[in-house]
Amino acid sequence: MAGRLDTTIFGTDLNELISDLYTVVTGLATNAVSASVTDLAFTSELEVGGEVFTITQTLIVPASVVSAPPVIGSLCTVGATERMVARWTISADEVSYNIDVAEITTG
Repeated sequence: MAGRLDTTIFGTDLNELISDLYTVVTGLATNAVSASVTDLAFTSELEVGGEVFTITQTLIVPASVVSAPPVIGSLCTVGATERMVARWTISADEVSYNIDVAEITTG
Protein backbone atom coordinates (compact mmCIF):
# COMPACT_ATOMS: atom_id res chain seq x y z
CA MET A 1 0.00 0.00 0.00
CA ALA A 2 1.46 3.33 -1.06
CA GLY A 3 1.91 5.93 1.64
CA ARG A 4 1.32 9.63 1.49
CA LEU A 5 3.92 12.16 2.50
CA ASP A 6 2.43 15.03 4.47
CA THR A 7 4.49 18.13 3.67
CA THR A 8 2.51 20.54 5.87
CA ILE A 9 4.57 19.64 8.95
CA PHE A 10 7.79 20.06 6.99
CA GLY A 11 6.62 23.44 5.69
CA THR A 12 5.71 24.61 9.18
CA ASP A 13 9.03 23.42 10.60
CA LEU A 14 10.92 25.10 7.77
CA ASN A 15 9.10 28.40 8.33
CA GLU A 16 9.91 28.26 12.04
CA LEU A 17 13.54 27.44 11.28
CA ILE A 18 13.87 30.39 8.92
CA SER A 19 12.16 32.75 11.35
CA ASP A 20 14.63 31.62 14.05
CA LEU A 21 17.57 32.40 11.77
CA TYR A 22 16.50 35.84 10.61
CA THR A 23 15.38 38.83 12.61
CA VAL A 24 13.80 42.10 11.51
CA VAL A 25 16.18 45.04 11.93
CA THR A 26 15.18 48.69 11.55
CA GLY A 27 17.43 51.72 11.45
CA LEU A 28 20.04 50.38 9.01
CA ALA A 29 18.15 51.30 5.85
CA THR A 30 15.04 53.19 4.82
CA ASN A 31 12.94 50.05 5.31
CA ALA A 32 13.19 47.18 7.75
CA VAL A 33 15.66 44.49 6.69
CA SER A 34 16.11 40.83 7.57
CA ALA A 35 19.38 40.00 9.25
CA SER A 36 21.01 36.85 10.47
CA VAL A 37 21.66 37.55 14.16
CA THR A 38 24.28 35.76 16.24
CA ASP A 39 24.72 36.19 19.97
CA LEU A 40 28.44 36.37 20.65
CA ALA A 41 29.92 33.75 22.98
CA PHE A 42 32.51 36.25 24.16
CA THR A 43 31.55 39.89 24.49
CA SER A 44 33.89 42.79 23.98
CA GLU A 45 33.68 46.38 25.09
CA LEU A 46 33.74 49.64 23.20
CA GLU A 47 34.51 52.92 24.93
CA VAL A 48 32.94 56.03 23.45
CA GLY A 49 33.27 59.39 25.20
CA GLY A 50 33.95 57.78 28.55
CA GLU A 51 31.00 55.40 28.33
CA VAL A 52 31.59 51.67 27.92
CA PHE A 53 29.26 49.66 25.68
CA THR A 54 29.19 45.85 25.57
CA ILE A 55 29.17 44.31 22.10
CA THR A 56 26.91 41.27 22.31
CA GLN A 57 25.61 40.48 18.81
CA THR A 58 26.67 40.29 15.20
CA LEU A 59 24.29 40.94 12.31
CA ILE A 60 24.81 39.79 8.75
CA VAL A 61 22.87 41.98 6.36
CA PRO A 62 22.85 41.86 2.53
CA ALA A 63 24.72 44.89 1.19
CA SER A 64 22.07 45.34 -1.49
CA VAL A 65 19.46 46.39 1.08
CA VAL A 66 21.67 48.96 2.82
CA SER A 67 22.20 52.06 0.70
CA ALA A 68 25.36 53.17 2.56
CA PRO A 69 27.74 51.71 5.12
CA PRO A 70 26.34 51.73 8.66
CA VAL A 71 27.24 54.72 10.82
CA ILE A 72 29.12 53.76 13.98
CA GLY A 73 27.17 55.02 16.99
CA SER A 74 23.83 55.01 15.18
CA LEU A 75 20.90 53.22 16.74
CA CYS A 76 19.04 50.29 15.28
CA THR A 77 16.36 47.96 16.56
CA VAL A 78 17.08 44.23 16.47
CA GLY A 79 13.80 42.43 16.96
CA ALA A 80 12.31 44.62 19.69
CA THR A 81 15.59 45.63 21.34
CA GLU A 82 17.43 48.86 20.64
CA ARG A 83 21.15 48.46 19.90
CA MET A 84 24.02 50.68 18.82
CA VAL A 85 26.21 50.00 15.78
CA ALA A 86 29.69 49.44 17.23
CA ARG A 87 31.72 48.36 14.19
CA TRP A 88 31.22 46.83 10.78
CA THR A 89 33.04 45.16 7.93
CA ILE A 90 31.99 44.32 4.41
CA SER A 91 32.62 40.86 3.00
CA ALA A 92 35.44 40.36 0.51
CA ASP A 93 32.91 39.87 -2.30
CA GLU A 94 30.98 42.96 -1.11
CA VAL A 95 27.75 40.97 -0.83
CA SER A 96 27.07 41.47 2.88
CA TYR A 97 27.87 43.60 5.90
CA ASN A 98 28.96 42.05 9.18
CA ILE A 99 27.75 44.52 11.82
CA ASP A 100 28.60 44.24 15.52
CA VAL A 101 26.03 45.86 17.79
CA ALA A 102 26.28 46.88 21.43
CA GLU A 103 23.77 46.93 24.22
CA ILE A 104 22.31 50.29 25.17
CA THR A 105 22.55 50.63 28.92
CA THR A 106 21.42 53.43 31.16
CA GLY A 107 22.43 54.25 34.66
